[in-house]
Amino acid sequence: MVGESVASDAKKMHTSRRCLALLAFIVCAAKSAFAQPSLRQENPYDFRNHIRDASEWMLANEHRVQLKMEGQNTIIEDGVGNSLLELKAPDYLKQVCRAPQGGSLVFAVWNTDDGRGSDYTGLVLIRAEKSGLRVSRIFTSRDDSILKHRWWLSEIGAVSENGDQILAEFGEMPEDSGWVGYRWQTWKVSPPTRLGIGLQIANGQLEERNGEQDGAGQPATRSESDSEGADKPQPESEGRSR
Repeated sequence: MVGESVASDAKKMHTSRRCLALLAFIVCAAKSAFAQPSLRQENPYDFRNHIRDASEWMLANEHRVQLKMEGQNTIIEDGVGNSLLELKAPDYLKQVCRAPQGGSLVFAVWNTDDGRGSDYTGLVLIRAEKSGLRVSRIFTSRDDSILKHRWWLSEIGAVSENGDQILAEFGEMPEDSGWVGYRWQTWKVSPPTRLGIGLQIANGQLEERNGEQDGAGQPATRSESDSEGADKPQPESEGRSR
């Protein structure tokens, strides 16, 4: 009887230890699963939560651009750590596009006040010139010199080597319409001039889509996977994504 009691107690202890070990494993797994979302909620402005590729880009003329975070602010630096531009939260970098030969680089800047909804703010254009890197803010939100009605850039498709032209998907909302339309458009940067609407890039040449063409121009080349735009109207969103 004593032997059976000891064996029973040992079995219960072993079972209890297994349960404790299983509970500890579940707790650790839960902490691991919730760690990353928790970090993102603490700093939704971190570019690493939005830009999925590298945080450093080689450009022409042996230039380099890199990103770093200081608190909730994003610092755009050159290759030796000199600050080119500081974006203060709630502004953050949502997308980047590099010219094929590294002649220019463009960032899309968005703004969020709660880490969930975002509004388009503008573009940061960096030109890799022989004398150095030249930084400018372009296509800022609600700039009437771009379009008279409400507009925003939902996606950057391409930028030319000299940074003088961009291909982007524009969201537009005509006044009192309550509807939003999206179209790929090619624009000259300065002064802002629309060169074409609903364009595709084939063999480096412009091709008309839907019979629309505003003017002639030579945009940067663009990958086929990014060449399709959406022209169907959608309910009002005013450039805010969630």
